[in-house]
Amino acid sequence: MAEITLQEGIQTQKNQIGKGIGGFRMMLKKRISVMIVILMLVAQYAYGIGFIPQVKAAAIDQERNIITSVSMAVYGADGQTVTDSVYEQEANVTLDYTWSLPKAHPYKQGDTFTFQLPEQFQLFNDINGLLVSEDGDVGTFTVEQLSHQVTMTFNDYIETHDDVQGTLRINTKFDKQKISGSTVQQILFPVSGGVQTVTLNFKPSVGSTIEKRGIPQGFNADHILWSVDVNKLLKTVGNAAVTDPIPTGLSLSTPVTVSVYQLSIQLDGSVTQGALLDASKYTTEFTGGSLNVRFTDPAISSAYRIEYSTAITDEHQLSFTNTATFTGDGQVPASSSATVQVERGGSLNKYSSGYDWSNQIISWAIEYNYNKKTIPQGNAVLKDLFNDSQALVANSIKVYTVQLDSAGTATMSNLLTKDIDYTVVAASDVNKSGFTLQFKQDLTSPYRIEYKTKAVKRVFEDASITNTVTDSTYTEQATRLIRSAILYKNLTDVDYQNKTVGWKVTLNSDNYPMGQVEVTESFPFGGLKFIPESLVIKNSKGSILKPADYGLVYNTPVQSNKGFKIVFKSQISETYTISYSTEFNKDWIWSNTENFNNKVRMDWIDTSEIPRTTEAEGLFIPRDEAKSNGLKFGSYNASTKEIAWTLGINYNNKTVAEPEVVDILKSGQTLVPGSLKVYTMNVTKNGDPTKGVEVNSSKYTYSVNGNNELKLSFTDAIQSAYYIEFHTSLEGKVIGTAIDNKANLYDGTKKVSKDLNATVKIPYGDEYLLKNGVQNGEKIDWSIQINRSQSTVKNALIKDTPSANQILLQDSFHLYPTNVAENGDITKSRPE
Repeated sequence: MAEITLQEGIQTQKNQIGKGIGGFRMMLKKRISVMIVILMLVAQYAYGIGFIPQVKAAAIDQERNIITSVSMAVYGADGQTVTDSVYEQEANVTLDYTWSLPKAHPYKQGDTFTFQLPEQFQLFNDINGLLVSEDGDVGTFTVEQLSHQVTMTFNDYIETHDDVQGTLRINTKFDKQKISGSTVQQILFPVSGGVQTVTLNFKPSVGSTIEKRGIPQGFNADHILWSVDVNKLLKTVGNAAVTDPIPTGLSLSTPVTVSVYQLSIQLDGSVTQGALLDASKYTTEFTGGSLNVRFTDPAISSAYRIEYSTAITDEHQLSFTNTATFTGDGQVPASSSATVQVERGGSLNKYSSGYDWSNQIISWAIEYNYNKKTIPQGNAVLKDLFNDSQALVANSIKVYTVQLDSAGTATMSNLLTKDIDYTVVAASDVNKSGFTLQFKQDLTSPYRIEYKTKAVKRVFEDASITNTVTDSTYTEQATRLIRSAILYKNLTDVDYQNKTVGWKVTLNSDNYPMGQVEVTESFPFGGLKFIPESLVIKNSKGSILKPADYGLVYNTPVQSNKGFKIVFKSQISETYTISYSTEFNKDWIWSNTENFNNKVRMDWIDTSEIPRTTEAEGLFIPRDEAKSNGLKFGSYNASTKEIAWTLGINYNNKTVAEPEVVDILKSGQTLVPGSLKVYTMNVTKNGDPTKGVEVNSSKYTYSVNGNNELKLSFTDAIQSAYYIEFHTSLEGKVIGTAIDNKANLYDGTKKVSKDLNATVKIPYGDEYLLKNGVQNGEKIDWSIQINRSQSTVKNALIKDTPSANQILLQDSFHLYPTNVAENGDITKSRPE
């Protein structure tokens, strides 16, 4: 709320929530207070706002401009007049507009004079007041918040008095949203006879007056470029100096080379590097391990950037921290630190770049001299050793020169020539094979060496291959996991509509000769049933084998949980795939699992007449609806306060002799009469359930007992899936944030589904009041949202207690009925 006070001819409008205030002071011929104004003007123009104002005359028509001058005072956070030359961007300001009506003026009652308050000043509300004097008022004035227009309206006092003059005072603050760009801003005040232009310097939005940065000069950098921005707060600093100790691992070249630039600071704190500063404006010296820069002017009031470069003397050090300090008269020592991370390539690195599973070939790569050192030819030698279960692939060694960009990204360029640029000889160690590579010249560039190894014998089980490379100083190691390619099994297709799942067995992907091959499929945890007619065996060319090429053994008639065997009638030496399907049924699972496991075993005789065996497994994880034999979900309609529940039962098409559904209606829900419907459920191949046709109500009965349990019983046994839909109401209840619901399908007293749970979120549940307030000029507009949860509340009473500095405006109180949308959105339905 706002309070209007009148004191000693000064009228002030106060905003009690800490916003803008405005007012004026006027002087008549009888009561001349010119001395006060003159003193204020002297203080401001001399030092009060910290600058010598720059006034520029502008030839404009001022015939009716009664503003004779404008004075401005800027205040700090302590409420005292700022005497510095640089101001905060949101500082409080007092503007005094001195006005005067000319002698023998022709103006009458109701005449007005308007002018614009510059946009750089912020208003928080409209201002209204009286133009008053000791002898009475001479009119009224208004200041409009949005337009910044000031209107002075005179009464008949001016018709009977001469030499009417005064000062209109507006208390405001700089508007940060309207002041942007440079820290130097000009504000124009139209006055009688011209334009009064005031140039102001604002403090930029920076955290510190000094900022230190460092940039490594590229990848594998040997220099760091440092910069120090100083006096970013644009203070006047005498005997300004910067001290910058050079950290260990770096050196400053002699003679010292330093560049100093002018720095333009924007209001938002961003900077732009300007012209190079004349060398006579500063001195540099390097003493005691520190770089010292001193400005030669007695004082500086601008910002500057100091740049210099250091050489990296410790090539093993990757992190350098540097701290600079800015000092001077009137400047508390300010420091800034920067840490530079130097990225270097390694001397030696090794890794596996690929793996060909079917051919059991591993690709390897060596990165050598990526730190670009000079390596004498005698030391430019690499010894590479790997498990002797691997052999070097002939002619696979390739050596490339490498280009590294500024980010360290490597690009291979020239391919070197064996025996001209390098030589390769075999090497070995205990349980190791490998090679030694010797360069034939001194090295200064990075190199990449690529090669391949292949398993010497057939891989029967997973194994880790270790590869080690050594140069004259360093050793690096890499590993690669290889897997058997003899037998592999995977899931191929699931058909929830027909309750089948497809499997694929791949054997002999590594193409070894194999005799007397037998493939045995089993279902160790049950749940599956073989479909013989689905079996298809193909060779590596994709041709289907004829039944005469293999024997198929399985139980007849086919039984659930029983596998089968395939016997190849001749030796194989290529890749084969066996594809087939099984029925799946959760009731056939005898183990404590909800998933379907499929195991395959292959027996054969190798070329050395040694019997071999290997195994593989496949796994089918069904959808949640199949695991639960049902589903449940719901949605809330806030307009009707009803929940629409959907319950899916018997998703797996079980035979249920005495089907009964029990659904517990929690949180005081009541079944909406006539809302319950039953539909058939269709399940698509991918398992998505869809609603079918409505089931005749004679096929089921339902009721709600005293425990608020909804029970639905089918009149006959069921062998298919169904949807049950119904609505419940929360009318007349206290409504919480969420409604939980649980249902089950029973066969008599035996539960034949998991708990089918669902939770529905309620918009604004458990909410009874929500209050918001927004300032609107000198008022605060309050709004209260009442009972958006739509709970039933008896003897409701709302008590709202304003603070002592507020007065309720009785005519502003309104109570509106509402409309509630289905999603809970609330709008006014009509006038109160």
